[in-house]
Amino acid sequence: MMFDDSQAEHGRPETPTSSPRGLPSIRSKLVLLVMVCLLPGSLAVGLLIYDFYHRQRALLEQNMVQTAHALALSVDREIARRVAALQVLATSPHLANDDLARFYEQAKIILSEQGGLNIVLSNEAEQQVLNLARPFGTPLPRHGSPEQIAKIFATGQPAISDLFVGGVLKRYLITIDVPVRMNGRIIYNLSMALLPENLSHLLTEQQLPRGWISAIFDSRGVIVARTHLSEKFIGQSGSPVLVERMRQSSKGLSENNTLEGIPVYGAFSHGSVSQWSVAVGVPKQTLLADLRNSILLVSGSAIALTVVGLGLAWAVGGQIRRSVRSLIRPALALGSGEEVRSPRQDIREVDELSSALTTAAALLRQRTAERDLARRNEAETQRLLQELIDANGELQRFAHIASHDLQEPLRTVTAFTQLLARRFADHLDPEADEYVGFIVGAATRMHELINGLLVFANVSGQGQLLAPVSAAQACQAALDNLKDSIMGGNAMIEVGDLPVVLAAEIQLMQVFQNLIGNAIKFRRPGLAPHIRVTAELRQAMWEFSVADNGIGVEKSEQDIFQIFRRLHTSDAYPGTGVGLAVCKRIIQGCGGEIWVEPAPEGGSIFRFTLPAIS
Repeated sequence: MMFDDSQAEHGRPETPTSSPRGLPSIRSKLVLLVMVCLLPGSLAVGLLIYDFYHRQRALLEQNMVQTAHALALSVDREIARRVAALQVLATSPHLANDDLARFYEQAKIILSEQGGLNIVLSNEAEQQVLNLARPFGTPLPRHGSPEQIAKIFATGQPAISDLFVGGVLKRYLITIDVPVRMNGRIIYNLSMALLPENLSHLLTEQQLPRGWISAIFDSRGVIVARTHLSEKFIGQSGSPVLVERMRQSSKGLSENNTLEGIPVYGAFSHGSVSQWSVAVGVPKQTLLADLRNSILLVSGSAIALTVVGLGLAWAVGGQIRRSVRSLIRPALALGSGEEVRSPRQDIREVDELSSALTTAAALLRQRTAERDLARRNEAETQRLLQELIDANGELQRFAHIASHDLQEPLRTVTAFTQLLARRFADHLDPEADEYVGFIVGAATRMHELINGLLVFANVSGQGQLLAPVSAAQACQAALDNLKDSIMGGNAMIEVGDLPVVLAAEIQLMQVFQNLIGNAIKFRRPGLAPHIRVTAELRQAMWEFSVADNGIGVEKSEQDIFQIFRRLHTSDAYPGTGVGLAVCKRIIQGCGGEIWVEPAPEGGSIFRFTLPAIS
């Protein structure tokens, strides 16, 4: 980009006004993009139209095949439903009792339920025995379809006849025949007569598109039902081309003329129960007209969209160009650290970029202020930390010096008191001996308290370096240290599977040693100590339990973890009251907690948590 010299001399360049290399603009690029798209787009439209035609044709053929198959299934269901009804009727006890009058009434009910025309019962001699179209007891003619009678008695299987003219009704009929067995032998043929109208409703219920033609054909190719001019063509053979195709295949496509002479594309399908066929046809004129209209619509839309696209590309390109150029000045202001003022834009992405420039400038100022504040805070934190470290060191040194200065006179008092007791043993009365014992005992307890306080100060002051530690090994080290106490107290120690935790190894050993040592010390008279050490994972923490059968501690006595806090006198149970306070300091330093609760069967359970290894 080029800037004039006067602008450069004043500290920052102004908005560029021209490009030295004549780079193309966004508007020209958009127009070029649309024009480049036109050439392959034209070819694509042609291919699309060609593909659209064949896809529509294939979709239509698939739809016709599916429709024909669905109609064939519907015909099979209608016939199968009536076959099942006749088979149930054929087992009527009235036939077994030769009570034809009651069977006549039962057959009338079945006929009414199934929507048939007539039910006829015939014997093997083709003589009708019962006919619901005639009053019961009326003389009846022979069966009008002897081939169907012979087929039933020969095969013993249900059969569906082709279309024929009934001998009694003189109308086109279809019969469904089933055998009637008695004692394992066929004695009758039971048939139900249907009119073509009983099946034609299947074609109308399919709700075929306007102009489509459908028909049901029997096994000979004779029309049984039809959607157009059914009265005229029922009983006639279908189109020779279609009939021949139906004889060659169970389903497929056909291109032929209807009986009216209308050229159609058609599809047909055979039924598996009836062995009849159903055909569906679409007039070629209807099909081509629909396809032609669709092609014209697609072509016209493509051309219109191309023209509109060119115009919109030119207009939108100019709008984008103006919006993008308006961001140059705010961007230069951001780079020079000046206040950024970005105008509102009418393009979302450009407006987002404009807002981003304003936000970036504010964040830059905020980050600079935060960085300065963070540096000052960090320096102050380091100073305070160093002061705490120095103070802690002074406290540590004071603890050791105080311990030494206090213990030296205690040792002197103890030594001279014991020397006094030995030298003047013969001259002291029992009361004086008791006083000497009080002095030595008090000095000894004072010595133990000072040592405990020193241990507590060391635990409180030193920073713990936490690392993966085997709790099992720490517990075993504590047991080794307590070996004499365990044997002397006849204690039984059970240690479960202990995990690896995040802690300080020596200090974890101290915790186990204090808790197990206390469990041995605070035992019930006459009962050997029984101590169980276990661990259970609870979320990200391991919870350890040290359970005993000793004298027990109430759940409310949680203050025993305070330094020098004791529940019993030193005469009853020796100690300083520092051990549990040390345990609490160690566990808290590892990021855990420690508490005590009474055991259900007596004794106490000391629990503490330590971080698990992630």
